[in-house]
Amino acid sequence: MHVGDKITGDIRSNSIDRLTMQNNCLENNPHILCPIDLSEASERVVAYALSFAAYFDAKLTFLHVCTRPPDVYFRFFPDVTGYLKSLEEDIQLEVSAYRQHLKLKDEIIIRYGTVNQEVLQFVQDEDVDMIVLDAGSFTSNATVLLSTEAQKIIRKATCPVLTVHGKKTSAKIDRILCPVDLSERSYRALKTAAVLSLRFDATITLLHVVELHEFRKRRTNIFRSEEAFAHMCEVLKSEMAIPEDLANLPIKKEIRRNVDAAAEIAYFAEQEGSDLITLTTHGHGYWPRMLLGSVTEKIVQIAPCPVLTVHIQK
Repeated sequence: MHVGDKITGDIRSNSIDRLTMQNNCLENNPHILCPIDLSEASERVVAYALSFAAYFDAKLTFLHVCTRPPDVYFRFFPDVTGYLKSLEEDIQLEVSAYRQHLKLKDEIIIRYGTVNQEVLQFVQDEDVDMIVLDAGSFTSNATVLLSTEAQKIIRKATCPVLTVHGKKTSAKIDRILCPVDLSERSYRALKTAAVLSLRFDATITLLHVVELHEFRKRRTNIFRSEEAFAHMCEVLKSEMAIPEDLANLPIKKEIRRNVDAAAEIAYFAEQEGSDLITLTTHGHGYWPRMLLGSVTEKIVQIAPCPVLTVHIQK
């Protein structure tokens, strides 16, 4: 079977079963958490989460975190009990109106505290397999690309986080972009991309971006020569080995160059009409490598499509 061929019948079913066993986040009937702030932006992520969960027959939980003043401030309230009761009643009415507005059958769990702390605690308490998060939620500043609360959730979550950008409300995925820095860890996201490819019947593009500043720092002119770069592309593509158990998937390889890897990945995704970008939150090679590396963090900020970050333990 060649790249681009469709996988059908028993081959497809067996492949899904085998790969889901290797990717606990997408095993049968996974538990997906969708934190919402009851804003207009969260209405889109609710629709997207419902659509995505349907493909996996997943358990979907909606969570709203109501922030309140730190306990130390309560000494200034003459009636703390009355204040908390009033707060609870107000949020219950707001959540009820929100559910009615969306005709949402699912319950919305309410917790009180700091958004990122409560979301991460819920993940631990309820064995959540994946978080679906709206990029524009949890902030009152329309110019912020990704709120501080969302960034903290993405950085600290031990389960994969699917950050939804734009106005898409359907999780139909035809094209998956999987950037790699050629390290073993960066290929972990390819396993998750493979499960999604089989579930959505999507193609995968394995993309490596040659960061030109590395060559400039070492005073080499290889990036200026088209012939030299073409040769580099051939060598790098041969290094981008596809695991044997993924050999039958529709995967193509692409090499690009740019002084900014994240900008090139976002540009490629937009030009190719990618529906999803999959990334690991650890990598080696010369891409910056923090808990959420600067390349990954920037992609999550500027991506034109949803981004699935897969946390890899050191």
